[in-house]
Amino acid sequence: MTPDFEEKQSGFAGVLLWIFAGAVLFMFLGLHAFWGVEGRWAETAREMLLSGEYFRSVFNFQTQPYQPLLSYWLQIPFLHLLGAEEFSVRIPGVLTALAGLAGTFILARKIFD
Repeated sequence: MTPDFEEKQSGFAGVLLWIFAGAVLFMFLGLHAFWGVEGRWAETAREMLLSGEYFRSVFNFQTQPYQPLLSYWLQIPFLHLLGAEEFSVRIPGVLTALAGLAGTFILARKIFD
């Protein structure tokens, strides 16, 4: 095989990977209700947005004694833009998954290319 063919094939595989990963991660993002502690995290981020208290966690409109998790801060801009719903709360997790996939993909290309 020629180097040009291998380079085109590698580019096509990368595009196919991103299309597939984006479709799988975004497909059912807002379809199901919150489960586990996801509802508490969403409510805490929403109340932090409403109260304007970004450096302390707020739950049931009471300031909590612990610092907010990074996920709260990542959810707040999407809650502000898209409203308080399952889709907007889960977007930071999907973007983090895509960033992890990108890092793995870049590392693999450097190691195995």
